[in-house]
Amino acid sequence: MARFPWSNPKTFREFLQPTETDQLPLTLYRKSPITTTDFRMGNEEKWKANLDKVAFLKTFPGWLSSWEQGVGAKIEQVIPIPDQAPHRVLLLSHGQFIVTPAAHHEPQIVTAGLLAARAQLEPTHAQAFQEYDHLTHLDQEAGRTARLENILNAIDNNLERIPELKTRLQALVSQWDQESQHSS
Repeated sequence: MARFPWSNPKTFREFLQPTETDQLPLTLYRKSPITTTDFRMGNEEKWKANLDKVAFLKTFPGWLSSWEQGVGAKIEQVIPIPDQAPHRVLLLSHGQFIVTPAAHHEPQIVTAGLLAARAQLEPTHAQAFQEYDHLTHLDQEAGRTARLENILNAIDNNLERIPELKTRLQALVSQWDQESQHSS
């Protein structure tokens, strides 16, 4: 009769330790039976094999683990990785390659990248940077105006609901006037 760890007084760890009388054939969709020894050793061997594979992968010829290692190389080809979208393999000159996600399209990240590389890009794209600076100024000014309108609308909409709001605002304006007179 087959014994299982949950129906045996042994712990699961003891169950995995083979004895002379405890070589249970386990057929887990295999043509040939495996024993508990095979099961335990299979997991250890799989773990060791994976460690060896990862260690070799980290030293694979041509693989770049950082962008800095690819300075001066030319991108020769971009290959999508099946079932790993949006990642790509960039094949570089001299047999080098790097695995990377797709280019960023989020304006916040593109802006940060643009500003980080401005010193290098501006000599080539001076007119584009002038236009970008102009649009940035317009965006900031529109944001300031929108905040002002939101504040004024909030005050106007709440004057009737909060009777002391008008008195508090008048006191705040008086305080600002006094502060500006003392700083002059």
